[in-house]
Amino acid sequence: MVNAILDPLIVIFVSALLLPQVSKIGEYLKFPKLRDFFAFIMLGASMLLIVYMIPSVPLSYHVNVFGPPFGIELYASMMSIYLALVSLTMVLLVTFYSVKYMEADNGLDKYYTLILTLSGGIVGLVFSQDFFTLYVFWELICISSYTLVSFRKYRWQAVEGGIKYLLMSTIGSLIALYGISMLYGIAGTLNFSSLANIVVKHQPSTPVYFIIVAIIVGFGMSSAIVPFHSWIPDAYVGAPNCIASISTVVLKISAFNIIRSLLIVFNPSYYDYGLILICFGLLSLTIGNFLAVTQKDIRRLLAFSSVSNMGYIFTGVGIASYIIYTYGYVFSYAFEIALIGVFLHMLNHVFGKGLLFMTVGNFSVQTKNYSLNALEGLVKKMPLSSFSAAVGLLGLAGVPPLSGFWSKLFIIASAATVLSDPILFITLAFLVFNSVFDAAYYVWVFQKIVFRPVSEKGQSATEVSVFMWLPVVVLASLLIVITIRLDLFITFVRAALWSLFGGV
Repeated sequence: MVNAILDPLIVIFVSALLLPQVSKIGEYLKFPKLRDFFAFIMLGASMLLIVYMIPSVPLSYHVNVFGPPFGIELYASMMSIYLALVSLTMVLLVTFYSVKYMEADNGLDKYYTLILTLSGGIVGLVFSQDFFTLYVFWELICISSYTLVSFRKYRWQAVEGGIKYLLMSTIGSLIALYGISMLYGIAGTLNFSSLANIVVKHQPSTPVYFIIVAIIVGFGMSSAIVPFHSWIPDAYVGAPNCIASISTVVLKISAFNIIRSLLIVFNPSYYDYGLILICFGLLSLTIGNFLAVTQKDIRRLLAFSSVSNMGYIFTGVGIASYIIYTYGYVFSYAFEIALIGVFLHMLNHVFGKGLLFMTVGNFSVQTKNYSLNALEGLVKKMPLSSFSAAVGLLGLAGVPPLSGFWSKLFIIASAATVLSDPILFITLAFLVFNSVFDAAYYVWVFQKIVFRPVSEKGQSATEVSVFMWLPVVVLASLLIVITIRLDLFITFVRAALWSLFGGV
């Protein structure tokens, strides 16, 4: 081993370099799927290396060749391990799913290379301990994502979705970069730990709040928060369904950029940005729900519901920040509950929405249609895919006792901490209203699949290949396991949370 923190990155990036040659070997051996299984095995190996790191955290790795402003440092904490494992689990299952779902496409050596570079970008980003390294890996994620969204470039939807995603995300990245450059001008370093010690000594001022807003808006564009959400339905419609599943990971990683930047660098007990996050969160939550319920295409419904779910995440972080700034550590338990809810909801949404996009892919292969009406009665024709979709829908609806209920409840409970506070009271009202609202349309889709007669388009449907139904069954099983052993997952999430603030 070179260094435990570098091992998974080396495995992923070397695999990405080797994959085109592996693809040629597969063609020579008359076994073209060799590249598919090579990508799957290498991603699995990188996950095992990350699991192997858990007993040794925290781990750090410095590149001493460069000084500030570069300050290159990788740092593995329980939070980075948590996010890396959640992300790679989703990517690993998508890779397995792609063996069958993408087999008719051309250029699959490039497809799997992009999957690997995207995975390496995600792992590198969550291990980054400075803004320079973070931004390099973020750009790698963005470039891979743009290309994957537009992979089926012969379809106009793919080109349109990719261009919109490229434009919005590029503008956002430049805004965030400008804020980061201003931050370096104030502090003289880009290292998170050093910045936390330096920035807290500065009086809250207009330039500092400008930096905070630039980071929120910049990375918020890739998080699809309102009003920067217009790209997401077209990107999801244009991308292959398996890539739409991976995009749920990219949304959370983008949100994590904001969460980590604010909570570590700009101490929430000293800087007042909680209300800004609450406003973005409630707007996303409400508008996302209203747009979702008007859709007839299941992909667009799921896209807008992702906007809504990002609203829960930003509202939760906003509540935690607002409470600490306004009331100090008297209500520190509410701060913790809100953020546990946020990171648990990230897990629920990645697995639940990723599952749904893959089951939509299964349904569309059989019905040749993305209409909501085409889903009717498919449980009779495609039981494995349908029951898995049911778990995802009910989990995202927040139906108890599934884990999606608990992540939403933690965020709602944190808002109920100080009912005499008008901001928290209004936030609570919006959260309760929207939790009922989104539950209604998720359950509505659920009953179409399970209780309606088979639609005309579904009459000839049969269950798909094992490569396509097994990943969704695994994800549904994971959501059930999380529900059954919620105590263990909350303990892990809590440890991950406090590792952001100096714990392991």
